Amino acid sequence: MSKDYIDCPFPIDTEETIGADGGRESGLHNWTFQYTTLVHTVMSAAFGSKVPPYSVVVDLDRKIRDFPVPSELQACSTTGDQSAIHYMRWWLVLMYKETVLLHLHRAYFAQALQDQPEDLTRHRYLPSVMSTYRSAWRMIQGLRMVRINAPLLSARVALVWSHALSGAIAMCILVTRAPASKMTKPSLAELDTVARESVQRAEHEDEQIER
Repeated sequence: MSKDYIDCPFPIDTEETIGADGGRESGLHNWTFQYTTLVHTVMSAAFGSKVPPYSVVVDLDRKIRDFPVPSELQACSTTGDQSAIHYMRWWLVLMYKETVLLHLHRAYFAQALQDQPEDLTRHRYLPSVMSTYRSAWRMIQGLRMVRINAPLLSARVALVWSHALSGAIAMCILVTRAPASKMTKPSLAELDTVARESVQRAEHEDEQIER
């Protein structure tokens, strides 16, 4: 969303909360409005007709990671007594950031695997390799989190599974193209997580059909 096409104020934030420091914190919808303006900047700078310098990509990465998230929507605020909706909202915020980071770095990740798969640590695009791996890991862990804390709701949300699949594809590429990497073993463990969760969901659906 570009501010160039907006001529009215944001809607009133009916979900606004007060943080631990006494300051006002945006609700999910208002935070999303603000975040999408940053995403528009990223799209314009990184995915235009001209390839930007890599320093621009690194700077955009920093801006995405530094974009503040209200404490109510942060992972550290999750406790055992939270509702399924709370976990799904936290997952949504996580995916908003990780999907943008994954798309931002994927071309450089692929280039590093093509140029120097035997020793990724020496490639100039190592930051993109690490960022892609971490985003893929968080996508898969996000699946695991909502399957534990919101099993019924997450089973019905297709995006939960498509984002986990995106993370799994990145892990698969890393494992097959750079088998000697130190990230290969933990990547295989994450792929097992996706496979296990997918099988459990399929088994649950079969049980529902039989009933």
